Amino acid sequence: MRLQKRQRSGKGSGIDSGAGGYPKFRFVVLAFLGLSNILNSLIMLSLGIMLPNISEDLGLSSSQQGFLGSSMFIGTMLMSLPAGLWLSKPDASRVLLGALAFGTAFVIVQAWAPNYTVLLLARLAFGVAIVARQPARAVLTAQWFPKREIVLVNGLVNTTYGASAVIALLLTPFLQVWLNDSWRWTLTIYGIIFMAVTLVWAIIGKERRTEAPINVPGLRDGQGAEEASPWGVLKDRDVWMVSMGMMGMLVMEFPLLTLWPTLMLHERGIEETVSGGMLLAAAISEGIGNVVLSTMFMSRGSRGMRRAAVAGLVTLLVGTAVGMNMSTSMPLLWTYAALHGVGFSFIGLIWTVPFEIPEITHRQIAVASGFIEGVGRLGGVLGPAFVGIAWDVTGDRVWPMVISSFFGLTMAAAGLMLFRDRSGAGKD
Repeated sequence: MRLQKRQRSGKGSGIDSGAGGYPKFRFVVLAFLGLSNILNSLIMLSLGIMLPNISEDLGLSSSQQGFLGSSMFIGTMLMSLPAGLWLSKPDASRVLLGALAFGTAFVIVQAWAPNYTVLLLARLAFGVAIVARQPARAVLTAQWFPKREIVLVNGLVNTTYGASAVIALLLTPFLQVWLNDSWRWTLTIYGIIFMAVTLVWAIIGKERRTEAPINVPGLRDGQGAEEASPWGVLKDRDVWMVSMGMMGMLVMEFPLLTLWPTLMLHERGIEETVSGGMLLAAAISEGIGNVVLSTMFMSRGSRGMRRAAVAGLVTLLVGTAVGMNMSTSMPLLWTYAALHGVGFSFIGLIWTVPFEIPEITHRQIAVASGFIEGVGRLGGVLGPAFVGIAWDVTGDRVWPMVISSFFGLTMAAAGLMLFRDRSGAGKD
């Protein structure tokens, strides 16, 4: 077949089972995907550190602070699927460049926003910039990396969240003090870093051209990557399973990220610096766990092993979330936090699911990833809203957080039904 000849010549379109024929520039691509993730997460996570100064400067009410915290997630939720459809067809390297440039602009707008409304809209627009990066990440991963490396790539990119947490929780307070408590100049410095990364990618970024769906064994004669409908991937059961699982997991996780320090302060007398350190411990152990698990499964492993890993780790995630919300013991709280991060090690494995759909195109991978991101972010909006309303109605801070934790089990249930044998797609 002509396809087979293209693959032997090194110009083929598919992702093969090894790294042969894949240029070393893929590691540069990986570095920039990681850097963009660090920068986006940094702007998201540093808000909590800067919020007291922002509130004092702009005279914000509690509700305005809450809307400011959720605005970025609303932008990502609403635009994830449209971005997957619209931005998966152009040159992926240019889409990443545009996302970085767009993000840079709205970091600067946030830094010098004259009032609350401008700051709110700028953060919502920055959430859209985060979404714009997702299709480029999916397509560039499919173009530059062999299938056996994809789980490691996803694991390493997600590991950068831990680096973002370290920078946000350690560097941001130092910068604010150094800059005379100026949140504006702190954000400006982050914007300059954003700009530098954008300029470097503008100079060296490039796309690797491919010609056909990536899961080659099921390819039909004459079928090209541009002929498949981008909507077709949304009929796949696994895409829906992952999406619903991610939504439930984020109903659990975002209250921990946004409201748990408040719970610790008022119910346990634990200062934000200590609870922030516990969240930092979780982020660090998550990063280590992602690397270890992704390396273990780089050769993909058996379907049963992957199902067991996801279900077991998510169960650990839920159990430690309950422990973090209910425990009064400092040693136990630190232990639960560290183990909670270990539970998140499954994320890199889950993000490989769209790449394994038979006869999927690069554009369809971007659409599937955008759909998963959008549905998942809905959980990030619903979780804190549910807990906040429950706090006001019941006057109890602990049990609403505990109840939200159990929504994470939807991902454990999804994990047990994923990684199935797909007829015609080849064996694991």
